[in-house]
Amino acid sequence: MPVRPKIRFEVFKRDDYQCQYCGRRVPEVTLEVDHILAVANGGKDGMDNLLTSCVECNQGKGARPVGETSPRPDYAARLAQMKEREKQVKAYFAHEEELEAIVEGQAYDLLYHWIEELGYANEPNSIRSLRWFLSKTPPRQIRRAMDQAAAKVMSASRDGHDARWRYFCGIMHGMIREGQVS
Repeated sequence: MPVRPKIRFEVFKRDDYQCQYCGRRVPEVTLEVDHILAVANGGKDGMDNLLTSCVECNQGKGARPVGETSPRPDYAARLAQMKEREKQVKAYFAHEEELEAIVEGQAYDLLYHWIEELGYANEPNSIRSLRWFLSKTPPRQIRRAMDQAAAKVMSASRDGHDARWRYFCGIMHGMIREGQVS
């Protein structure tokens, strides 16, 4: 039974579309996926048992183990490098998710501070604004601008939103525009 197309292309990508026996590439050759341990000898279709081979090399190898045909000498090193790269990419995305969770928590902490001071907030819009402010300004500076806006005596605007929120946003945009962030 042939290797599934999705797995086949993942193997090609991992091996940089290059025959791991002779080093030739597309379009010079047609590539196939070869089992390191042949299916006839109990090999499976896992990524660690597959490598990219050109048709000529694969047909010449047959069901012999890879050790008897020897893939390119740098195959093991390249495979280790690819695994390390994959590990680093996963760690990077995990770190990004952690940072995103921290920013989300800070945004809600600031929103709750605003609600404690004024008892009102348009949550979806406020959170969106606070996330953006957090990308430009430390939380303590945002809190100071909130306190400054909360102290201002203003009435609700015509559309029903608290004018102090708009005043706060104006303070923040002004600080960011003038580079007064620390």
